[in-house]
Amino acid sequence: MKQKDTKLETLIDVPLRDIWPNEAKDFTPWLSENSHLLFEEIGIRATDIENEARAGKYFIDIAAEDSETGNKIIVENQLEKTDHSHLGQLLTYTASIEARIIVWVVAKINAEHQKAVEWLNDHTDVDFNFFLVKVGAYRIADSKPAPKFDVVVKPDLWSKKSLTDRQRNHLHFWENFIEYADRSDTTLKITPKIYPRCWYNFPINNSHARISIDRNFFKNHIYAGIYIGDNQELYDQLHQNKDLFEKCVGEKVEWLPLLDKKASRIRCTLCCDPEDDYRHEEYYEWILKRAEELYRGFTKVLEN
Repeated sequence: MKQKDTKLETLIDVPLRDIWPNEAKDFTPWLSENSHLLFEEIGIRATDIENEARAGKYFIDIAAEDSETGNKIIVENQLEKTDHSHLGQLLTYTASIEARIIVWVVAKINAEHQKAVEWLNDHTDVDFNFFLVKVGAYRIADSKPAPKFDVVVKPDLWSKKSLTDRQRNHLHFWENFIEYADRSDTTLKITPKIYPRCWYNFPINNSHARISIDRNFFKNHIYAGIYIGDNQELYDQLHQNKDLFEKCVGEKVEWLPLLDKKASRIRCTLCCDPEDDYRHEEYYEWILKRAEELYRGFTKVLEN
């Protein structure tokens, strides 16, 4: 049999300065508005995202809070190779606002600075989490460039710290959910990247929104919803068409604008015991069905 000739394009590396000529005026504001792309790659859900946040007499490129723990996050970004100056700034800002999650986003990495960040993760208290992330941009043929974040150094919580029983429970739940989704005929893009946290996100065809699943052990709920990061216009568009949206979902949903948090949610709720292992298949079926319906409603409103 003659083999089919499949023509594939190659990724083209786009110089970052072609997209963001000025680090402070172009890249930092863009990263602040699209920080969910960075935080999802790391495995963090952030709120209270602030550009040029004050730290004493200095200013942090981006500051935020971990929505699960309330820990402060700082992001220092460079469109150049790592240097001593920015490493010193990271440590100064960490001390100034008592940050616990420290992210250094760079275009290129010196081996010495990579070792320094690894050393910080190995020799500081377990509550401190240092990330070194390389940013790049690529296009295919004449397409628009797309950003890509590669986590080069990450802390023990993501790799070598011993997990708590609750964290193991989360990891086990999401691993089995991905296996369940793989066996189904869903058209949703269920990503295999999981973390030992109570929530799990996967993308939809919009850079400002994604499907978000939460396990709430305190309220005995599982939530399936759409998380919209810092885009009030998109949330308002969906809310103004709530009848059409809820018709697609098949039930009334909870609308949470969360204006003070710079993020919004639209979600369905399942009242249950999230830790009941005997009902996990039932939970997975509900999550996948609701996620598909939410995506259908989201798409229908935007099409109209």
